[in-house]
Amino acid sequence: MGINLGSKRPIRAYYSAPVARFCTQNTASIVGELTGNAAKAGAYQQLHTQTEAWSRQVTILRTALANCCEHAHLLLEYIIPRRGKRADAILLLRDLIFVIEFKIGARTFAAPDIAQVEDYALDLRDFHLASRERVVVPVLVATAATQMRELPRLDEAMLPATRLCNAEQLAQTLHHAVRRYSDSNRPAIDAAQWEYSEYRPTPTIIEIAQSLYAGKDVQEISRSHAGATNLTLTTAAVLRQIEQAKATGSKVICFVTGVPGAGKTLAGLNVVHNRELHEENLGVFLSGNGPLVKVLSEALARDYAEREGVSRHESRRRVRTFIQNVHHFLDHYFYSDELPADRVVVFDEAQRAWDAAQSERKFNRPFSEPEMMLEIMDRHDGWGAVIALVGGGQEINRGE
Repeated sequence: MGINLGSKRPIRAYYSAPVARFCTQNTASIVGELTGNAAKAGAYQQLHTQTEAWSRQVTILRTALANCCEHAHLLLEYIIPRRGKRADAILLLRDLIFVIEFKIGARTFAAPDIAQVEDYALDLRDFHLASRERVVVPVLVATAATQMRELPRLDEAMLPATRLCNAEQLAQTLHHAVRRYSDSNRPAIDAAQWEYSEYRPTPTIIEIAQSLYAGKDVQEISRSHAGATNLTLTTAAVLRQIEQAKATGSKVICFVTGVPGAGKTLAGLNVVHNRELHEENLGVFLSGNGPLVKVLSEALARDYAEREGVSRHESRRRVRTFIQNVHHFLDHYFYSDELPADRVVVFDEAQRAWDAAQSERKFNRPFSEPEMMLEIMDRHDGWGAVIALVGGGQEINRGE
């Protein structure tokens, strides 16, 4: 296509170093590295409270890791691939992955904070290829809490109980977990390979995510003026194009047009959740419309939670396998030559995609969003499909 997006090394963590180096590096240097990489990643303003929190975290970690230098690597502010989340600290220690979340000054272990660190651990296990079949240990550090605790084990494979501790208890917490879960028969984690490992949903999470949509009445997700007949015909036409692309090993782009409410979104959702289409190939619905992503995700999560008897929180996490923010997708692949996990991408509200000038103003990326999307999907050997949902009669803002 004549453009090269993968010309720079992506920022996957604001700080990454062997623990041996981390323990001898001065705090100001580490915080400076965190701040500089945050700016490169688009976080141009760092509040004083954030740099203070980083300084405190560095001090706590240096004390806790003083005797953990062998086969240990630390990543601070690690960006979980395509999930739009940053974990405070990831410790790769021998064969284990520790996800450590800090709450500076906290005296209690709040339920939302526990859910946050467990979400990070689950996302690594379910969507990060190098974390597959590894033990991922969630640790919440409420720095001013008085008592160390261990929660009941989550009913999840390869995910031990969440550890709760204060700043002074972190070293002991890590030591106990290593003694309990580390296995000398498992190879130590290769830090460089782990840090730049690709986003790759597990077969289990794909199957679960597909069941989220099973039997869903499309009228419950969005009001469709076109009606179920037209929606079925549109979905079938797009699927035929995708099947032809698969059969011929070619790439295809389909445009689904219509006024707001015509059923474009539902057609896109039907495509990415089609069981016969995917087999081992995942599809994803991408939108830059944050409220729409939230509404769609909530509708599917509510339905699945009621049908399967799981928590709404867990349902929301699983929904994000198929419904994601387009900017997270582009951010992940822009500086990388990595192949996307998805063979089919539904690009929602494609008429509002940013041109090159707006993209450079917003994210310092001198390419339009459509050409970035096409270049990323063109990396696949063999077939691939981009489904562009284009709304008519909608005002276009500057740069769209």
